[in-house]
Amino acid sequence: MSKLGWHFQKTPKEILTLMQRSKASWVKFVDPPTDNIAPGKLAIGRHYIPDGQANELIMRGVAGADEWFDIMKPAFDRCPWIDAWELPNEPLVRTPEQRAALATFSPRAIYRMHDIGKKTVAFNFSSGTPEIEDVHEFEEVFSVTDYWSMHCYGRWVEQYRSWHDRIYHTEYYSLRYRAVVRALQQPVPPLLITECGLELGGWKKFESRSEFIEQLVWFSNELDRDLYVAAATIFTSGPYSQWVKFDFDEALSYWLYDYLEMLPPSVPPVPPEDIEAAVREGTWNLWEIPEKDLTAIHLASQKVGNAIREALDPAGIAVLQLNGRGVNQVVMHYHLHLMPRASDRPELPVACWEIKEGDMEAIKKTAEKIAEALK
Repeated sequence: MSKLGWHFQKTPKEILTLMQRSKASWVKFVDPPTDNIAPGKLAIGRHYIPDGQANELIMRGVAGADEWFDIMKPAFDRCPWIDAWELPNEPLVRTPEQRAALATFSPRAIYRMHDIGKKTVAFNFSSGTPEIEDVHEFEEVFSVTDYWSMHCYGRWVEQYRSWHDRIYHTEYYSLRYRAVVRALQQPVPPLLITECGLELGGWKKFESRSEFIEQLVWFSNELDRDLYVAAATIFTSGPYSQWVKFDFDEALSYWLYDYLEMLPPSVPPVPPEDIEAAVREGTWNLWEIPEKDLTAIHLASQKVGNAIREALDPAGIAVLQLNGRGVNQVVMHYHLHLMPRASDRPELPVACWEIKEGDMEAIKKTAEKIAEALK
């Protein structure tokens, strides 16, 4: 099942009806109404205040978070059907002072929202932010929020001839969230991509509907590769006047309805709370993985290995598992590589080395340290 869903500013009746009848899991509303207009869906809410006002509140840290909460609370109370509310939209994170303020503001705002039973969507970073080397400054926020959000715009990789352009527009914009996750040395809560469109400036500025649909299918397939991505809402249906070039109109909504209908779930449906728990409890490496999970993974690897042997008849299979940046672990959860090797292919470097005589005294001391740690 695709993770794509609708993003609404206004709510045109025809598109709203399609969304209600669709298989979309998540939907986002800007200034949602009092009545539940998305029964059976998981709903994200954003109560609009100008970005400039929001950034001023962020810069005031804890005091600003309390004032922001007081502004938002009437909307929270008016719309109990919303499942998760966004914190300020597209906060500024260019300077150390802005990032420090956001890292102070967000936990306080989350605490205040949790205190009244509301789930939170933190960050809502604008496309192309934050800088990856700055991500660690937000570790506390990642550890306390229910969800986090980035806005992912860009272009489909095949639109670019040069490798540089493909990397810039897919990794820097469309799929930037992967670099954020790689940079964090901790589990992340589920990701809600609360704006996407794959085109800076609006799809109508550059493309036909069919070309835009091609890009959305590519993006949907990429999202399916990442367990921690819960949803991506396409900006926007019922656009305000300044956003008409992004209009996810009735024709596109009919396509999305049909697309969601034709894609069967790849696995049996899992309740959202179970997905959230699974992501939060995800294991990064060999040091943390529970015994039952380690056993299950390696029993599964035996089954897959047998299937590889039957299907490919390899000369051998290398089993590789990496832990930590020092050995180039870039996908930050525990996983196992099964690499079949044919006899006529080059040797695998990790499995090929020259035997050299070592310093036996140093080896003995190292062995004694490990043996002591096993006690």
